[in-house]
Amino acid sequence: MFESTIASGSKHLQLQVLVNQLSDVFNTLLETLPLNLSYPTFGLDFEDIKDIGYSGALNKCLHRVWGYNTLGLVVDQHGPKLSCTLGVFESIVSLMKDPSMAGHWLKALIQCAIAAGACPEQ
Repeated sequence: MFESTIASGSKHLQLQVLVNQLSDVFNTLLETLPLNLSYPTFGLDFEDIKDIGYSGALNKCLHRVWGYNTLGLVVDQHGPKLSCTLGVFESIVSLMKDPSMAGHWLKALIQCAIAAGACPEQ
């Protein structure tokens, strides 16, 4: 039990590091990409959280916003889409029982932002 708690805490810490990296790369895009304020704000659906948990609700939300293939993500503007994506991750980092799926999305989004011209921290 104690080992699984440590492992879980370590995974959440790793996830927080990825959230911080995503924030950093998204922030560097503010100066290079056009602003689009017409994208609607979004968040996790409370019914989804109740029915399929935080990981499932996150996955469903991100599929709806970004599409079903994390390999084909494209960032071509900044605004609510980026800020809401970051906000969703920030709000659930410590609540997820299994943060591995969130880590997969975070890594894909970070790579996508870098491909769009974001400058990763050196």
